[in-house]
Amino acid sequence: MPVRYNIDQITDDMVLGEAVVQPTGNMLLNAGYGITERYRQRLKELGYRTLLVHEPGTENVLPQDLVSSHLTAELTTSLEYTQNGISAIAARFREESLKDMHRLIFEHRNDLNQFIMNASMLRAAENILNALMEEPDVVLNLAALKNSANAFFLDSVNVAITAICLAKKFNLPPEDIRNLGIGALNYHLGMLVLPPEILSAETLTDEERKLYHNHTLFGYLMLSQNRGIATTSAVCALQHHEYQNGSGYPGKLKGGNRPPLRDISQMHTIHRFAEIVTVADTYNTLTRGLDRGDIHGIQSAMEKMIKLSGEILNREIVKTLVNIIPIYPVGTRVRVIKARDPEILRYAGVVTKDNPKAISRPEILLYQTLGKQKLDRPISIDLIKYQHIEIEPIL
Repeated sequence: MPVRYNIDQITDDMVLGEAVVQPTGNMLLNAGYGITERYRQRLKELGYRTLLVHEPGTENVLPQDLVSSHLTAELTTSLEYTQNGISAIAARFREESLKDMHRLIFEHRNDLNQFIMNASMLRAAENILNALMEEPDVVLNLAALKNSANAFFLDSVNVAITAICLAKKFNLPPEDIRNLGIGALNYHLGMLVLPPEILSAETLTDEERKLYHNHTLFGYLMLSQNRGIATTSAVCALQHHEYQNGSGYPGKLKGGNRPPLRDISQMHTIHRFAEIVTVADTYNTLTRGLDRGDIHGIQSAMEKMIKLSGEILNREIVKTLVNIIPIYPVGTRVRVIKARDPEILRYAGVVTKDNPKAISRPEILLYQTLGKQKLDRPISIDLIKYQHIEIEPIL
C-alpha cells in the first residue's frame, strides 16, 4: 500500500503510490510518477506537506478511503454550482437593500430554489450518504476530508461527512441521518447573501457584525421555504453558532450536553442536529489545512475541542468524536519502540488498518529493519493481539 512520507523526506528515486487529485476531481499527478524535485516544489507551493509513496513489500495491502475522491469531486462540483447560482442572485437583490434581506429572500425564493438542493446536488449527496452508511464501523480521519482553495463548498462536504459519522455512532435512524446530512451540507448557505467585503474584512463594525450574525437567519429562511428540505435540516443553518452555555447567536439558546438521541420538546434549547453540526464545523475549522499525516496537528485540534466541550460544544458529541478519530491514520509510517522480541525493535512499518474498538491499537505492517534494509517477508501485526508492542510515528 502507499506509505505517507513528509515531502522533505522524499528523494528522486521514490515513486508516487497514489494519484494526487484535487477535491474538484482534477488530477495533478498520477500514481507511478517519479517524484522529482520539480514536482515536490510545485506540490509544496500548492500546500502539500506529505505524499503517499510506493513502498516495495506492501503491495498486497490496499488502503480503504471512507469516501472516494470521485464521490467528493461529484458533490463539490454540485455545491460550487449552487454557490455560484445563489451568489449571482444575491448580488442582484443586494443592490436593492441590505436592510430588508428577509423580504428579498422571500420574493426571490423561486429563483433561489433552483439552486438549493437541486437534483444534481441531491444525487451526489445521496451517493456519499449511501457510501458512509455501508461502512460497518465508524472511523474518521483526514483521509476522508479534503482541502481546497475554495473553502466554502468544501467545508460543507467535510462538515457533512463528519456529522454523518457522528450520527452513525449514535445509531440515529436513517431518515434522521439523511436530514442531518442535508442540513450539514447547507449550514453556511446564508453566507452567500452577505456582501463580499464583510466576508473578507479583518475587522467589522458593530453594524457589520450584526449583519454577519444574521447569516444564520438568512440561511434558515432560504432552506425553510424549500419544500424538499425538512425543518430539522434548516435548523442546522439557524443554530450552528449557538453554544451550550447560551453565549452564542442568534437566539442565545442553551444546550444540556446530552447525547443527541432524540428531540427534546423544550423551549430555548439547541436542536440536536445543530449541536452535531457545531461540533463538526469546529473540528473542520481546527483541522483545515492540516495534512492527513499531521498527527500532532490532529491531536492539538482534539485537545482544543475537549477544552471547548461543556461550555461551548456538546460534551457528549465531542467525546464521541474523539473516540472515532484514530491516533495513527492508515498510511502513517511508524516504528516499533517496545517489544518482547528485540529483533523487531526500531523496525519501520506502516499502519494498514484502523481498529474501531481500540483506536490507538491499529494493524501495522513492518517492512524495513533498523538499518533500512527491506524485509523479504514483511511482518503483519495486529496491535490488539500484541499489547506488549508499542509504536511511534516517524515524522
